[in-house]
Amino acid sequence: MINLLDNISARFRNFRKKDENLIDYKASFKELDDLSVKLKQLRKVVQNNEKYDFSLRKLDEIIRITTEPLTMMVMGEFSSGKSTFINSLVGKKIAEVNARPTTAVITKLCYGDKEKIVVHYKDGSEEEKAETDFGKLTAITTGEDKTQENIEFVERHMPISTLKQISIIDSPGLNSIYEKHGIITQKFLDKADLVLWMFSADKPVSQSESKAMGKLSSRLCPIAVINKMDKINDDEDDEGEFLDGIRKKLKDKVSQVVGISAKLAFEGKQENDDLKIGASNIKAFYDLLNTEILPNVANYKKNTILDSMAEYIWSISKIVEKERKYIDFLAGEDRSEYKKCERDFQLLIDALIKVLIPLYEYCINGKQNVSYKLFLGILYYYGYIQGKNKADGIRLIEEAAPEAAVFAYVVLLDIYYAQGNNEKCQHCFEKLLDSTKANILCLVGFVYEKGLFGILRNEIKAFEAYEHSAHQDYEEAIFHLGRCYYSGIGINKDISKGFDLLQIAADAGVTDAIRDLGKIYINGAYYQQGIELLEKAARKGDGEAQIVLANIYLDESRLQNIDIKKMLFCSGLYRKYLIKKNIRKKSLKKAFYWASYSATAGNMGGQYILGLIYLSGAICDRNDIKAFAWFKAAAEQDHSEAQYIVGLMYNNGIGVDENTVYAENCFLNAANNNHIEAMFLTGCNQIEDNYERARQLFEKASYAGNPNAACMLALINSDEKKYDETLTSLINAANMGSILAMENISDMYKDGTGVEKDYDECLKWYILHIKHSEVYSIADIVGRELVVIILKIWAKIYKPLLYIILLLILGLILEVIDWITRIF
Repeated sequence: MINLLDNISARFRNFRKKDENLIDYKASFKELDDLSVKLKQLRKVVQNNEKYDFSLRKLDEIIRITTEPLTMMVMGEFSSGKSTFINSLVGKKIAEVNARPTTAVITKLCYGDKEKIVVHYKDGSEEEKAETDFGKLTAITTGEDKTQENIEFVERHMPISTLKQISIIDSPGLNSIYEKHGIITQKFLDKADLVLWMFSADKPVSQSESKAMGKLSSRLCPIAVINKMDKINDDEDDEGEFLDGIRKKLKDKVSQVVGISAKLAFEGKQENDDLKIGASNIKAFYDLLNTEILPNVANYKKNTILDSMAEYIWSISKIVEKERKYIDFLAGEDRSEYKKCERDFQLLIDALIKVLIPLYEYCINGKQNVSYKLFLGILYYYGYIQGKNKADGIRLIEEAAPEAAVFAYVVLLDIYYAQGNNEKCQHCFEKLLDSTKANILCLVGFVYEKGLFGILRNEIKAFEAYEHSAHQDYEEAIFHLGRCYYSGIGINKDISKGFDLLQIAADAGVTDAIRDLGKIYINGAYYQQGIELLEKAARKGDGEAQIVLANIYLDESRLQNIDIKKMLFCSGLYRKYLIKKNIRKKSLKKAFYWASYSATAGNMGGQYILGLIYLSGAICDRNDIKAFAWFKAAAEQDHSEAQYIVGLMYNNGIGVDENTVYAENCFLNAANNNHIEAMFLTGCNQIEDNYERARQLFEKASYAGNPNAACMLALINSDEKKYDETLTSLINAANMGSILAMENISDMYKDGTGVEKDYDECLKWYILHIKHSEVYSIADIVGRELVVIILKIWAKIYKPLLYIILLLILGLILEVIDWITRIF
């Protein structure tokens, strides 16, 4: 009888030479090699684009999958014989065998020309250790030894041929008394190509094991290895019937069932005892390895890659969509910048498509499974495959979700949230609640904090979820935890601790943290440092940072110092004068740059700013049509100022055909969003048909400081013959700046309405009305001043003939000035 472990090692050495099926096997590895090259090319493109550099870590992980041997993760509850099984595979005692949890950290066993221990720390650093340190590094420790707290995993290189084909991951038991063990195991599950699930024949298939297997993606449907078969009483139990019973009990939760005795296999190897090796039935596992697993290594790895690429595509596709919209916008604005951005964008897309094509072909031509459905679903949803649409993508993702990893429900949650489907969002959210994965915990915390899609807001639960996630060193959760401490969300406010956590997250590259630190700095004593941080976040594609910068630079440009009506109605020459006098063009160009990113991504604030800039003509030719389009886009998202401006543009036919009905609807929408001037205009429109509603709008606008609304309230009192109150209210409104009130006071004194006629008072208020009236051209300015002069002269000499002559001269002067203004 031959030594079986040596036999399998020999088969590994000669696999490609002797096995006739190895042609496809070798070709499959060639496909992985080609895919690895394409992924590395994509990485080169991505690392040069700041918007996508957050995805480099995931991309590196996918590249590792293509280049490393099959990763086989050995799982199961402690005392199921995992350590003994691993020892029997490698033919050497490397894992402690005990009746309690012994593995403190994930251990990766892989091939090396010589024995070597490499410790991988959580901060990304590595350190080589002596072989004698292995036990101390991986075994459960007590007391004050904190060695393992900073360890991500321990990698052991050994010159064993088996490990050339398979890297073995030894995980802590899922029923370990240490919570962190379950968390560590969960992290590595996503990186595994294959799972072996160890059961103990003397207590097979516990409820906790069945539940844990049920959480696995069907891609990782495990091979069940029933260990300790030597403990079965041959007189009472037939081994075949025993294993059949387990198969029936596990059903589709496992792909294969094989019974062995790892203890006999290891002892047989150590003692070179073929009888023990034969009795262990380890040959059944080796046969499975040689006939089912090794010939399909490439397929196992491709399925792992599909899952990882699905996450990668999902993580970058929203930014890709935003970038595409921004570049399309540039096509009509700046051809030079457009060509540069289009070239860089196409480099990214071309590199990405080169990676996606072989994976897509594998999905179409290979066996359909849950990884296939999830991957294709995401490609369809984001439009990477011509002829497919979002509906096709959603259908596939929904089909995959019940069998896929929890990530599928994250994708569906995102999709349903965009659709506004709260019921389906809640269903997906419930599927996430049992997960211990850091990114899922962070998402759960965010939902609780914001009270999204009908979930009851709970800041304490939010804080707890963020904290659990942050304990796994998830950087996004560290940011949220910092926010909680800084603002007192679900925990007592601790600004110092919150700031420190935000700084840690920002240093780790979390865009949200960089942005929030920038906002803190600009509101404090470090304004310039804050701007630099905001611009860094904005360059990474953060929409909030982009709109904050756009507003900062808009304020610096002083464009908003010019009244919107002047922008709409001023003649060309006078508008140029106002711009030259008020606008800082350098700041306005920066506002335009960041608002362009924000607006094309759908942010109503950015859309409003673009509308203002196009309307002003300050840094480009005035374009009423573009201005209207951007204002309308913002108005459709309930931006009240944009709704008001769109109403003015409809009312006056600026940038759009005149339509007073549409104008009134826009004013009404703005009024419902508490826009003060719109309340006044809507009140004026409704005063005949809905008197009480008009009064309410005037009262609300007046209380908010609108002088013309205060005037209208006074006039309502006039209609009710309350003249004393009317005059007092009109004077108050006039003192607030209402030219409408000034005109009506003048009329009251002229006609003697509720007061004695008084032409001096009439003229005084009329002159004030003229002096404070809006001017929209140089002619208006000159004309207003001339009218005031004439009225004052008239008040003194009161000679009708002279007044008429002066009025004719004034009219002629105004016509000439108006003609000159139109020319310029």
